Amino acid sequence: MKIKKLILVISILLIGKTGFADPPTAPPGYKWQLSAVYSDEFNGNNLDLTKWRKEHPFWNGRRPAWFNPASISVGDGYMKITNGVLNQPFDGYEIYGGAVTSVNENTKFAYYECRLKASSTRMSTTFWLENRKAPLPGGCGGDSYSQELDIVETIGDATNNPVFATHMKSNTHFRWKNCSGGNEQFFSRGTTTGPIKAPNGSNQQSDEGFHTYGAWWKDANEVTFYLDDQEGETVQFRTDKTSTPFNRGMFICMVTETYTWEQRPTDASLTDPTRNTSYYDWVRVWTLVPDDGSPVAVTGVSVSPSAVSMNVGETEPLNETVSPSNATNKSVSWSSNNTSVATVNSNGVVTGVSAGTATITVTAADGGFTDTTTVTVSNAPPGGGISIGNPTNTNAGIDGWKSNLVINESETYTNNTGASQTLNVDEFVFYANRKADPVTPFVVKVNSDNNFTVLAVGTSRASSAYNVGENTVAFNTGTAKQITLANGETIAPGFLDANANGSGGSIGSVIPFDSNSPADEIWYSGGSASGNSASVSEGAAPTGGLSTLTNLTRNYRFRINLSVDSPGGGSQTVTLSPIHDAYTQNGSNNNNNLIRVENTSRARIGYLQYDLSGINGSITSAQLKMTCNSDAGNGSLSISAALANSNNWTESNVSGSNAPSSSGTLATKQGPFNPGNTYTWDLNTSSLSGGGNVSLILTASSGSDDVAFASKENSATEPQLVITYNSELASKRLKKQEDTYPLTSVLRAYPNPITGSTFTVDLRRYDSDVQVRIFDIHGRLLYNKKASPKKLKLKSNIFREPGIYMINVKSMSSGETKSLLMTFL
Repeated sequence: MKIKKLILVISILLIGKTGFADPPTAPPGYKWQLSAVYSDEFNGNNLDLTKWRKEHPFWNGRRPAWFNPASISVGDGYMKITNGVLNQPFDGYEIYGGAVTSVNENTKFAYYECRLKASSTRMSTTFWLENRKAPLPGGCGGDSYSQELDIVETIGDATNNPVFATHMKSNTHFRWKNCSGGNEQFFSRGTTTGPIKAPNGSNQQSDEGFHTYGAWWKDANEVTFYLDDQEGETVQFRTDKTSTPFNRGMFICMVTETYTWEQRPTDASLTDPTRNTSYYDWVRVWTLVPDDGSPVAVTGVSVSPSAVSMNVGETEPLNETVSPSNATNKSVSWSSNNTSVATVNSNGVVTGVSAGTATITVTAADGGFTDTTTVTVSNAPPGGGISIGNPTNTNAGIDGWKSNLVINESETYTNNTGASQTLNVDEFVFYANRKADPVTPFVVKVNSDNNFTVLAVGTSRASSAYNVGENTVAFNTGTAKQITLANGETIAPGFLDANANGSGGSIGSVIPFDSNSPADEIWYSGGSASGNSASVSEGAAPTGGLSTLTNLTRNYRFRINLSVDSPGGGSQTVTLSPIHDAYTQNGSNNNNNLIRVENTSRARIGYLQYDLSGINGSITSAQLKMTCNSDAGNGSLSISAALANSNNWTESNVSGSNAPSSSGTLATKQGPFNPGNTYTWDLNTSSLSGGGNVSLILTASSGSDDVAFASKENSATEPQLVITYNSELASKRLKKQEDTYPLTSVLRAYPNPITGSTFTVDLRRYDSDVQVRIFDIHGRLLYNKKASPKKLKLKSNIFREPGIYMINVKSMSSGETKSLLMTFL
């Protein structure tokens, strides 16, 4: 068949590091200014309690759903409200949602915008404004009123009113109560915007993707609504009781709730982790200020990460953040103080040149502000140990789903040696929450997104062959398994909660995921019994069970260790960041940006935990490096670092009741300790070994002084553990798949050629939201949507006919453009 050729242009414009979208065009003589008080990107791991409350100030939720403060969490760049069923119902409350409201209650006449994804339940996901009752001037003397501006109320599993899932439903309420008492009266006027569209232009429900919902509250009488930055209807507030009904400031609400006119959410939906969570990407509030033409000055610049360890020939991108976010000139330059060790290009991408240490500096063009990161480069050995998966020490929540197959798409290994590579599949390491179903490990080749071939299936372990807790077993009990990878091929680890043929799986998951760290992208297929279970067979694709999810994010606690023969050993030095750090004060947990140590009436003890699973040899040197921050320690103070006897703690739960004990002091350092200085403890290595986690305990000598060190949440240098070790099989640096792409391939799309109903544009190497535009050869716009820096899966029906396509990337911050050709068959 003769194929017509077209050229498709996919333009991707970077919006900026934090993904700021533009508000509507400002009136002449004015410009928009971001309000930091009411705006949040929800980065980090904790809700900013200086901005937000985990409650509604005068409402506990509409029965049967209670606003549960424990339902609210922050992680992976989102604020999340996880709905659920109450274990102990009370006062008419049987289930729960959550409420996040702004601490400040006086935002007024501004543009409000929130990017969110609804839960797949009959609980609503909302974004609105409200205020408290106040006297109504001109009434009978006791009249009162309040305002409510519902920007969006959406229900992912809307049953009685499906429009709440398919459109943006907005409303305005002037809430009046007269002086003689009686019920509150609502004077309301609302609108429906939409329908909601997927990136390919097809209709989409609010729980099937992220969408941006906005409102421009212009004055006391008018508001205009926006869906995905497209202007909708303008609503005039009701003036039945006053000519200026919306004349007071309000507070912001992000709430999940039930309604009397919608069916009660099912318990099954509220306990299903793939359905019960509402995700808020960001909330932004812009106010109008006079535009006098003056530029917005830069006030600072920061770079992350603060320390990088890499091998010769490898590349690592650094990320800069210029403050404030609306600064006029956000240009920066990069430099290295030791280009013989590491170079850095104009985009902040570092390349390892030779073994050693270099300092990379970012400098803001406006004001000359600087920040630095330390780069440690090691010689890359020809072969060695490879571990794909996650650490198995865990604060894991029980999975609760039935027998399932899990493939970890984030923790992968790619053969970049330039030749074929034969790997020994050595060990299966996993954490078991219970003794139940059999567990079968396997390794797959990643052909493309969600397309796998099973390369090796290990021995199925019955419940009698593993223990509750951490297990390290041979991958295969018979002949050792080997796999051969061509250059450029990628493998990923997996496990089946059943025998390889799917039999035996019926009770529940054996290997749990860490509910506090849903980070890795998981390919999941599940079934409730052997007849419905997934299965694996070498040389074939894994077969699915009852349900398959391709975009699940969980940190399942398992890994598979492989090795490649190496002609000799070698000395390696790695710099590790803590996976957990915190301190206790008189036994109470403190997890913030400091680690305080004191031995007075306030007993403060610091705890650090590092992952040494990638170290497979004898440790010859170990140094703990910590930076004093904000609180000095005098010369009479000494700080001791001791080895802990347990790793069964996390930074969020360590306390006097579960804290590990010392099994021996490794080093002691005498003060004084001065803020801004970094101090080194040379640790005794006789008790240190790799292959797992290690915890350190920091204590102070008896006295009247204390000291504070920067934790990993601090902007200063985090606590670092520098390990030098020898190995018969020299260690190979472990890299996630997205780290193995060449820099010129920052934009990837696959499969190429496109032959099926979908294709993926991989945007994970970007550090901001992007704008995706698709044109044909004649310049006709086929597609125009914003996307976050993740895998963007699109339907190929956006193409009008087969042909050749081009992906074009343009950065809004730098103006840089990249292109990539593709073919659609």
